Parts: sequence; C-alpha cells; structure tokens
Amino acid sequence: MDREIVIQAREGDHDAFARLAAASLGRLNGIARLILHDYTSAEDAVQEAFARLVVQVRDGPTPDNLGGWLHRVAMNLVMSGARRAGTARG
Repeated sequence: MDREIVIQAREGDHDAFARLAAASLGRLNGIARLILHDYTSAEDAVQEAFARLVVQVRDGPTPDNLGGWLHRVAMNLVMSGARRAGTARG
C-alpha cells in the first residue's frame, strides 16, 4: 500500500481511505470467496474488516503495516465464518 495514501487516510482524508479500500478490495474478496465458497459470506467478512479499519485507522496499524493488518483481520473473519459454516480446513 502506498504509504502516503495511508498517512492521508489516517489524517481523515476520505478519498485516500477510498483509494486504500479500492486497492485491497478485489484481492481480499477473491481470497475470501475461495475459502468460504459463498459470495455473500465473503463480501460480509471483507466489509467487516474494512469497518474495523475505519474505526482503527487513526490509532491502529502504522502506515507500513496497514496492508498486512487488513489482510490478517479479513482472514481471521473469513476463517471464523468458515468454522461456523463447517468449511474450515486444517
């Protein structure tokens, strides 16, 4: 993720946050769909990850760690959903 855009998003720039979301949304949705085998559940998990980012963007992950943080949060939510649905492996 572009460090400058992350910094702008942390400072409250809504356009910068939208660019961050757009840069990650497709990849996270794709991974979530592969794991959950359900478009709606995958979309819900990724949307929840972004909702958590909105709340924590100012005080949460550092600009250098935001991409990894978002991925980890999304995948934790996806795996929780998979366990609930009985589709989790490993």
